[in-house]
Amino acid sequence: MKRFAEAEEQLLKYGYKVMNPTRFIFCRFPWLFALLGYEICLCIDLYMLTKCDAIAMIGEDWMNSRGALTERAFAKYANKKIIYLSQESARYGE
Repeated sequence: MKRFAEAEEQLLKYGYKVMNPTRFIFCRFPWLFALLGYEICLCIDLYMLTKCDAIAMIGEDWMNSRGALTERAFAKYANKKIIYLSQESARYGE
């Protein structure tokens, strides 16, 4: 959650409006995540992504995350801007 908060702060400085998935209600309450299940939460996440113009990939860890890889594939399919964030700066990708 800390990395997501730092990325949110960085994106806000660049002038973006940010939808941070760790602020979604099912991320705040682990029991709700367990009740809904991973797939339902990912569907909600992807629906929220339809409301966004871009997606930010944080650091290099996203390459090992099933959810982040799914989000990125969806973003590519939906022609969303993909922003790759490092600790130092943001760069634009596909």
